[in-house]
Order: sequence, then C-alpha cells, then structure tokens
Amino acid sequence: MAAEDNARPHSDEYYELLFIANPLPMWVFAIEDGRFLAVNAQARAHYGYSEEEFLAMTISDIRPPEENEHLKMVRSTGPSGHRSFGTWKHCTKDGRLLDVEITSDDIVFRGVQSRLVLVNDVSARKELERRLAQSQKLEAIGQLTGGIAHDFNNLLTVMIGNADTLLEELEGQPQLIPLVEMIRAAGIRGSELTNHLLAFARRQALEPRIVRPDELIDGLRKLLRRTLGESIELAVTHAADLSMVSVDPAQFESALLNLCLNSRDAMPGGGQLMIETGNVVLDQHYAEQRPDVRPGAYVRISVSDTGAGMSAEDAARAFDPFFTTKPRGKGTGLGLSMVYGFVKQSGGHVAIYSEREHGTVVTLYLPQVQGTPEPARPAEPDDITGHGESILLVEDDDLVREHATRLLQSMGYAVTTASDGPQAIELLRKGVPCDLLFTDVIMPGGMTGPQLAEAARRLRSGLRVLYTSGYTENAIVHHGRVDPGVNLLHKPYRRPELAAKVRAALSEEQFKDDP
Repeated sequence: MAAEDNARPHSDEYYELLFIANPLPMWVFAIEDGRFLAVNAQARAHYGYSEEEFLAMTISDIRPPEENEHLKMVRSTGPSGHRSFGTWKHCTKDGRLLDVEITSDDIVFRGVQSRLVLVNDVSARKELERRLAQSQKLEAIGQLTGGIAHDFNNLLTVMIGNADTLLEELEGQPQLIPLVEMIRAAGIRGSELTNHLLAFARRQALEPRIVRPDELIDGLRKLLRRTLGESIELAVTHAADLSMVSVDPAQFESALLNLCLNSRDAMPGGGQLMIETGNVVLDQHYAEQRPDVRPGAYVRISVSDTGAGMSAEDAARAFDPFFTTKPRGKGTGLGLSMVYGFVKQSGGHVAIYSEREHGTVVTLYLPQVQGTPEPARPAEPDDITGHGESILLVEDDDLVREHATRLLQSMGYAVTTASDGPQAIELLRKGVPCDLLFTDVIMPGGMTGPQLAEAARRLRSGLRVLYTSGYTENAIVHHGRVDPGVNLLHKPYRRPELAAKVRAALSEEQFKDDP
C-alpha cells in the first residue's frame, strides 16, 4: 500500500500482515466519492462480493438507504487526519443486515485521499444483547404481573360474582340492570388484561391435551363468520394429513380469534381472511437464523389477510405488549403479545410478515405430537347443585371467602371456612366433616395449598382437593403447565364455573396424587 502525506509508510510485509491477511474485513475507499479502492479476502468472504464487484461499488452500496445521508455528511468533511470509531449497519450481497463496529484512518492511497477501514461484525453480540433484553423484559413483566395477579383476581372474583348475583335480583328494576352489566363487563375486561399479560410473560397456567388443530379451527368457523361480518370473506384450508399438537384448547382458540380480529380491523373496507394449515419441518438452517427455534416437525397454522399491512419497523414490534398500530382507544396492544406468549409457552414459534397495502401473514408453528386425541370434557349443565356434601373452604382473602361461602351454600353444600393452612389442619384434627378441600394455592401462614393438601390427606386418606388461584407461581404449575392430576379453578371464577369444578372434583372415583 503506497502511502504519503499523513499516511505512515510500511513495508510490503507489514502491509501483507495488516491488510491482506487480516482476519477481519478491511478496505480502502476514496473520501471524495466513496469508491472502493482495495478490499481484503476476509471482506470479500464476509460480504459475498468478488473483488471486481467491490471495486465497481461505493461505500454507499453496502449501507441501508436511510443511513447514506449521514455518510454524505461524513465524507463532505474531508480527511480529518486522525483515527475514528463508529457503529454502523452494513448490507451483505444476500441481503443480510449486519451490525458492525469500524475503526478508520485517513490515508493517501495511490495518490487519493482515502480512508482505511477495519470492520468488526458484532451482529451476534447484538443479537445476544437483544435476547437478553427480551428475557429481562419477560421476567420483569412476569414478576410485575404475578405480583398483582393474585390480589387483583381476588378483587375481580368478588366484583364479577356479585354483579352476577345482582343481575339475578334486579329483574323488577330494569333501570339498574345496565349499570350492573357495565360493572360486570369492566371486571371481565380487567381479568382479560391480567391474563394477557401473564400469557405474554409465559406464566399462565396451561392445561394442554392432544388435539387435532383442524377440528379446533373448524369449531370456530361459525363464531368467526359472525364476528368478521359480511364484507370479509373467510377461507379455511387444511392439509389432508395434518398432525396433532398438544395445546390448551381454550388458549389456542383465544389466540386464533385474536389473530382473526386483528385481521378484521386491518380490513375496514372488507377483504379476504385465510386460515391455512399444514405439516412442516423446520431444519437446522432455519433454526440457526432464529435462536429461539428448535429444529423439528411442526404443524403450521397461517392467518393471512389482504388488509393495510405494516411497515417493517411496526412488524418487528408487533408482539410487544401494549404496542398497537390502531388509533388510541381502539386496542390495548395485548392481543398479539398474548398469542406470542401462548405459542412460546407451548413450545412453538411465531413468525410475522407484512407489507404496506398488501396485508399481513402471522404463522404459528406448534410441535407435532404422537398419540390419541383426548376428548373434551362434556359441557356441564348450568343448574348443578350439591347434595349436602361438606366442603372445607380455605381462603385468606376475607371478601373472596365470604363470597365463595355464599355461592357454595346456595348450591346446597355445607361449608366450613379457614383463613390459612394451619387453621384448616386444626379443623380437620377436630373432626370437622370434609368431602372436599377447596383451597387457595398461595396463602400466608407458612403453608401453600399443595402443602395443605398433603398434610390433610395424611389425616383424611382419599380426600378430594380442588385448588383455586389468580396466580399459582410454581406451586402446581411447572414449565407453564398445570401438574397432572391437579384440579384447578382459575380466578376470577363465576357461579357456573365454580359449580362445575366442585361437582367434577367430588365425582372423581379417587383422588389423584399431587406431585
């Protein structure tokens, strides 16, 4: 490399060592017009261009268009005569976007004022930093949501339950019914908000079973047609040999409905919504490009629309909680984040592709499983009542305990209450009748619901147990799934749900061991 003026002369051997054989990409470009004047072998290999291609290009050709204006400003300053550092984005020949750190020196190369550039590709480090930040965000949201979910859902249990009771009592006062309905609706929305945040943080309690996804999707067709309206055409296509998956059916249906509602909102003037399913294999190459994906066989479920679409920047943030492209007041920004959390917690993968004015495709990849589909539990009648069975209700929240006691007594059960585990054990030791232990999971007093159940069964062999909780932490939920053999009633619950869960627990032939 010839050098003069403010460039330092070097021997051919030094040039060979520092430039040609350097393990990092290096090049020289002209300050005046950005033309590449020399590139080393590592630069050619890393960016995918031949030497001839490089020498026919300018520095602007490897930069994203939005950053070229800044490059013009940098070049216009002329040689600075000293070393400079910077962080940039570069584009490879195959379209990959790299995060790079560069070190540059002003030199005179073959009589041309130039810059000698050393490139350090930090894309992998940036990706690790992004994944760490995402993990920390998930953990923070999970801790925050979990911290409030237990108490918040206790309050909502009482609010929604009493609103239901009031509606039954106000048949002769129609002017008050809309007010109570608004209270109940607000409580239900509060519950959905909490559940969506728990879903995004992958902390909801899933109850998966082996299902045929095409049957779940087909079961939603009537609801979807009614929800989408007449201006949107719905098309559903299934692969003939679609494999089975293991998912929580209710959460799967909720995720699919959220995707379809987003598509509907993106097509205010009408359009087409397509749901397509198929079997795919995500290979090692695909997984290497997406560190959160495991290679393997998946069921693909794609929801695509012909709506307004999103920019690349918006699509990259689409799964973030509270991010929405809808006008203020038209969406919480939690629908897609719930879908993301549910799929990730189910061991799957989510991909999104969108173009402005061309529409959006969201694809769910759920791991294929082998086995026999597990039938859904038959719907319970609305008028389930007890037959005088004795229930020991253990609940630390005074309002919830009073509310649950009233509901259970109105169903025909005899109820004894305790505010924590030690008090419940003392009642059992005294011989209080108990056909069912109905206990909260997280309680004060040094004893959780599972610990109480274990101690109670040492006193009453074969005792049936029903848990309830607004947030279980890791007491009866591990790896995002309710432990096998555990009966769980999620808060906030309503009278029909409580009645069905209590009757199901009492009807079991024998108790199922807690893990």
